[in-house]
Amino acid sequence: MALGGRRPGAGRPKGSRNKANRELRDLARTYTQDALDTLAHIAQKGESEAARVQASVALLDRAWGKPRAQIEANINDEIQIRFVE
Repeated sequence: MALGGRRPGAGRPKGSRNKANRELRDLARTYTQDALDTLAHIAQKGESEAARVQASVALLDRAWGKPRAQIEANINDEIQIRFVE
C-alpha cells in the first residue's frame, strides 16, 4: 500500500488559488490606507534618516513597482557579468 506521494486527483486543482491566502490577503487589504498613511508620516517626520528613506522607498515601490535589476554580460575570452541598479 502506498504511503503518501503523488496520487492522481489528489490536492488542489492546478491553477486554483489557496482559499486561506485569499482570505488573509483580503483582511490585510483592509489596512492599506492606514499603512500608507503611517509610511507617509514616517517618510515626512521619522526620527532617523534611515527610517525616512526606508518609508519613502516602500511608498515608491508600492506606487511604481520595484525597479528591475539589469544584467549586462560580456562574453569574450572570459565571462564578465555586472549587475546594474
